[in-house]
Amino acid sequence: MQFLKKINSASIYLVSRYFVYGVQFLNSLLIALYLGPFYLGIWGFFNLILQYTEQINLGIANANNVFLSIGKNKKTYNSYLVGNSIIQLGIVSFIIISGLFIIFYYFQIGTEYNIKEFFIPIAIITFTTYINSLLLNIMRVYDKLTLIIIAQAFYPLLTLFVLLLVKKEILLESLVYSYLVSNLILTIIFLYYNPIKIRYNFDKDLFYVILNKAIPLFLYNCFFYLIMISTRTAVSLNYSVAEFGIFTFTFSLSNIVLLLFESITFLIWPKLIHRFSIAKNEEAKNILTKAREVYLVSSHFLMYIALLFYPLFVLFFEKYQNSYKAFGFNLLAVMILNAAFGFQPFIISKSKQKFLSYLSFFCFILNLIISSLIIWVLHLTFEYVIIASMISYLLFTLSSGLYTYTAIHETSTVKKIQNILPFRIFLPFTLIILLLAFNIYNTYFILLVFSLFLFLNYKKVIDLKILVARIFNQPDFFKI
Repeated sequence: MQFLKKINSASIYLVSRYFVYGVQFLNSLLIALYLGPFYLGIWGFFNLILQYTEQINLGIANANNVFLSIGKNKKTYNSYLVGNSIIQLGIVSFIIISGLFIIFYYFQIGTEYNIKEFFIPIAIITFTTYINSLLLNIMRVYDKLTLIIIAQAFYPLLTLFVLLLVKKEILLESLVYSYLVSNLILTIIFLYYNPIKIRYNFDKDLFYVILNKAIPLFLYNCFFYLIMISTRTAVSLNYSVAEFGIFTFTFSLSNIVLLLFESITFLIWPKLIHRFSIAKNEEAKNILTKAREVYLVSSHFLMYIALLFYPLFVLFFEKYQNSYKAFGFNLLAVMILNAAFGFQPFIISKSKQKFLSYLSFFCFILNLIISSLIIWVLHLTFEYVIIASMISYLLFTLSSGLYTYTAIHETSTVKKIQNILPFRIFLPFTLIILLLAFNIYNTYFILLVFSLFLFLNYKKVIDLKILVARIFNQPDFFKI
């Protein structure tokens, strides 16, 4: 019985994420196999539009996360807070959907992807995504872990159901409407089990309070996520639909590889913010060191495994046999971004969100400039466009890291850089970049670099078992 108590929180969550990880990975493979590059390109463009609309949310859900975390027991206030937030999201949705209508029907953007056919699903998904994001944050604050697990697993499972049962001739449309149905069902579930009684009384002052908190968080999150979204847009608009399909395939797989780490980050992010807010400089430095060592070593270990086994996977997908470079660059871009782990919650804990907003905006503009040079000046193939995001993420990681270590009074610039980009991790990583850049995909070379990584990080890799033990022995280790 004691063992069951221990596995009721973090362990169950992580096991569920492993399961969902597997389902999403299988979904990506089946979608790529059944749709082919052309229709996968259309599916990718459909999702790209939804990624844009998802980010243009004014940070309202994030602001609620902050308010509710601080005033969890203010039931009456929170009722009006959530109600006014939903009204705001309704207004934002109407504006966004109207803008999409003009873009699709007046400017005829996305015609080659037949995107007008899916306007109504996009409109409904946009609104329900806003609502679900807000309600999911409420579930997170009130420790409704079971509902979070359901929310994260429902759409992947429904997608798998569609892939296994629906005929290929109507598969694209079925995937679109399964997305819509999934969102609607989750909205109903969240509203039914919502721990807050929502009051939809318009309050002008509360409107402004929410927006004042939301806008800075929105700017940071918006420009940060627009870095990769803009790269995907550049590929979709300047290369063939089939090439964008290959990009979508490799982009999806590279993100699925590291999905487990995203789920861990989701759980420990609030905990890091809280600990950084009360920690002194030396303690903050220790927290950063320990958390980043585990995160970077384990994620890079998984990266090498993915690079080694990817050629085996594409043997079963003839149309994607020449996608190794795109997969490698996408995966490396994600790894560079992962190197910033720990810096954002530290900066937010010190109420310096404006710095992150300015930094993410600058990195977004840099990404646009570099991707434009790659496409219109250098005329390189679509795989190289990902380099723009790699450079932008590197700037973000270095800048946020330098800001963080300066704030905790680390005086040596060399030590700052070494803490941000550990030599024992990023020497092998740099070699992988060179291998991909020079079209060297030989498994033996990848294995050789992986061996170098293991040699330089042997003790750290062995110590990863301690993390696993802590997860199972401390049921509140990842308590939300």
